[in-house]
Amino acid sequence: MAAPPDRMPVSVPADSTPRATHNRHHWPILQEWTAGLNDHAIEKAAMRQLDGELLLDELGVDYLKDAAAFGALPDDAIAYLLKNGRIHALRKGETLVEAGDPSGSFYIVLKGALAYYQGSKNHGEHIYDFHCGEAIGFVSMIALTPWPGTTIAASDSYVLEVTSNLFYTLHCERPLDFGVLLINLSRELARRILELIQMVAELKSTGR
Repeated sequence: MAAPPDRMPVSVPADSTPRATHNRHHWPILQEWTAGLNDHAIEKAAMRQLDGELLLDELGVDYLKDAAAFGALPDDAIAYLLKNGRIHALRKGETLVEAGDPSGSFYIVLKGALAYYQGSKNHGEHIYDFHCGEAIGFVSMIALTPWPGTTIAASDSYVLEVTSNLFYTLHCERPLDFGVLLINLSRELARRILELIQMVAELKSTGR
């Protein structure tokens, strides 16, 4: 797969300034959500794309095999995803996706952490922090629905973007590995559903 012309090395220069977005990406509602976002600056920059092979060398396949989404996948399948997917670097406070964005991809956190906020009464309610190995947006991609909330880097982070095309290509070219990845993603989803069920039960028990 040919590298895009704007692909950068793994290390992002310290003086590289993110480009602010305009028009809809100013996201007026987020100005009302500041308290819920711990007063971090909200900006959706042009994400920096990294070289998958270089990042694989930097992180090491053993590190990635400990990630939940990659569990039980062979080394070459992990390398396939990193080389054919898009690797993005985000600095703390940068926005990965906004509520209402199309959901033609999902993301796997490779390093760092990202915070998810759900809009509620003009307030951004912090719902969950995604860490290494966790998938972001898989449900929205499968459901063919826009992103329901906004995800912001809670620390400097690397994420792997798996587009719907790559997901389908993996199914065609590496069906066994596709099956393992799908089981990993489904297991993560099932655990979150169980957590939500417990949360609802606890809220009902307190009359909320």
